[in-house]
Amino acid sequence: MARDPSKAFLLQDAHIWIGDLGVAANPTDVDDNFGPGWDEVGLLDSDAGLTQGFTEDTGDIYAIGGILVRTYRRNYKESFAFTALERNEVTNALLYPNSTPGALFVPRPVRVKLGIDFREGVTARRLITANNAEVVRTGDVAWNETSLAGIPFLATVYPTGAGQLWVEQLSDDLLGVTVASISVTPATGTVAVGAIVKLTATATYTDASTLNVSHFAAWTTSNPARATVDEGGYVTGVASGAAATITATYQGQNDTTAITVS
Repeated sequence: MARDPSKAFLLQDAHIWIGDLGVAANPTDVDDNFGPGWDEVGLLDSDAGLTQGFTEDTGDIYAIGGILVRTYRRNYKESFAFTALERNEVTNALLYPNSTPGALFVPRPVRVKLGIDFREGVTARRLITANNAEVVRTGDVAWNETSLAGIPFLATVYPTGAGQLWVEQLSDDLLGVTVASISVTPATGTVAVGAIVKLTATATYTDASTLNVSHFAAWTTSNPARATVDEGGYVTGVASGAAATITATYQGQNDTTAITVS
């Protein structure tokens, strides 16, 4: 539901956790504590806050005559920037990875699990890397008599092989509306070899509202030798024959359509 002030979020508290790969298990929910293998970065600079960054290469493909045929998107990248105010074991390990107490070496970044906790009163949202992240210092550390020496870090998030970036955990008030089902249209279809058809995935939520989630859903094909499917639900005919089942999955729900290649 739009125009709901309770859905607006003001960051009142934040915690960043660093976990050892292969050791740190995810908390069960947003109220569960980070367990063994996790360590907190500590105090964060409130002026710098947390900055979530997104980059993606895009381009247009035109036919002769200036007709736009396709827009491609690739090389998606996501990052989080934060500034640590504490010099402790965790921040020292991020600042000089692979070093030892009393002997600091040229940084050779290592990949870690990253947990980010956002809080506003009882409202909470937590992001945990589905795969891993690489955290490096991104700026100078200034030492003076009138301000704290903050260490600016940037975490680059690496997705899983399936493309998942984060595991998201939400407080109950944010979980009030969830995806009840999704539907793919048309339910069946035909595409010629070398041609493209566009499928649409529509999510229905528990409050009966709907949303076109074609560009958020994960699309798969049962028979790539017959038909392939790209992000957004674009199906390309490869070879004529038996139908290919195209599946869209979003927020744990899925639906299918049968595409015959002629």
